[in-house]
Amino acid sequence: MLPRMVAAVADATSPVFQVVRAADLTLTDNLLRVELFNRLKEVYTSPLWKWRGLSIRSGEFVLTDHPVCGTNAISKQGQILLVPVSRSRIVFGGSREALDTLSEVNVRAINLFLAAWAEKRIYAANSSTLLDLAKELRGEGTNQDHRWLEAARKPLFGLPERAASTAIPPEAVGVDTFGVMKRRYGHPDVSTLQFH
Repeated sequence: MLPRMVAAVADATSPVFQVVRAADLTLTDNLLRVELFNRLKEVYTSPLWKWRGLSIRSGEFVLTDHPVCGTNAISKQGQILLVPVSRSRIVFGGSREALDTLSEVNVRAINLFLAAWAEKRIYAANSSTLLDLAKELRGEGTNQDHRWLEAARKPLFGLPERAASTAIPPEAVGVDTFGVMKRRYGHPDVSTLQFH
């Protein structure tokens, strides 16, 4: 996933980045992956970030080639991270407020969300689960938001395509997204600490 997203963004970025990336594509992608992981690790281990596991007895969760995905990080309650572990277990991460919105878990809706973030492959233990999911993605199920479904049918929820075609809003330039997320989940801002 990361190489495709980097490629989408690199086309619209500075010539310096394009030269560095062209010199060693794998190295650049790996450096970006490590940096992203390090920043997210700080968020996901913050004091206000919580984890909840769920086991289901009926139905099954799908797994994909991009299994870990999350909701919008800037939503009112905050991001919810979805980590499918098996066909009957999933782990959710987020703030207590965000996790409380999961009072009723709809396996079909979770599978649709997981499938939307797949790059190329979706797996299930039973073919009937995949057939039901295909119907949902075609708009023949409970979700009738055609714009959402159109994005869901594209690799990685259409994010690489949107990243390449959407200009960064001026108000977002220079925003420390990871800093905002870390503060939201109770990670201390070390720049404000005073030592005596």
